[in-house]
Amino acid sequence: MTANDARTALVLALLLLVARGAAASDDFYWSGAAGPGKTVEIRNINGDIHAEPARDGKLEVTAIRTARKDDPETVRIEFTQVGDHLMFCALYPTKAGYPANTCDAKGRSHSHSDNNDVTVEFRVKVPAGVTLEAHTVNGGIEALRLTGPIDAQTVNGEVKLSTTSWAEASTVNGSLEVAMDGRGWPDGLDFRTVNGDIRLDVTDAVNADLRAETMNGDIASDFPLTVLGRMKRNKVRATIGRGGPELALATLNGSIELRRAGR
Repeated sequence: MTANDARTALVLALLLLVARGAAASDDFYWSGAAGPGKTVEIRNINGDIHAEPARDGKLEVTAIRTARKDDPETVRIEFTQVGDHLMFCALYPTKAGYPANTCDAKGRSHSHSDNNDVTVEFRVKVPAGVTLEAHTVNGGIEALRLTGPIDAQTVNGEVKLSTTSWAEASTVNGSLEVAMDGRGWPDGLDFRTVNGDIRLDVTDAVNADLRAETMNGDIASDFPLTVLGRMKRNKVRATIGRGGPELALATLNGSIELRRAGR
């Protein structure tokens, strides 16, 4: 093979790789009105979820499907609305004998991907006052500068949230970084991981019953605590301020920081 033949073969190979990459991606886009009091749920299996404020008050959801070997179109992106609850789901094909993944209340109980290598990245623009429920299995969740409540759940990935309302977050392998307001909470808030740190920044108007626990790590708080029972390095039961809704933070391998916002 001559040098010119080698160069030609290399160029053709590169063009083939580009063509394959272009064929192995597909986008979904949806936009519409969603005002305060509505809930937007993103339900994913393999892939990250990113959320930011909407500039014009319009909800926008983009899902980018990519894959190395499987056809991206084997994963359907489906939208369902039940009352004030808007659901956007990545529906993977399932193994024979398993129930199909569905984009409804029943679909919350099972998520199967049958070793499909399609990855779906959701990008969401959330209007003011809208609640975001972001759920994935293999992927991180980032939702920053929002003004409504956030519920973020993954298994393998980090979670980073900030809102002027309240939030909850959980993962198994990853850290939690959350910034939120100290008022207007529901009955209780829960932050959990197994392998990772938890850092929670809240405003200074906090009245809560704190329950913090770790196995291999430390617990630190910027807020004065009225400890209930004996103080331990890795297990704390205490009240913050006058006490109130339960604030539960738990990790197995990691430290816990409860910080006053802005410090």
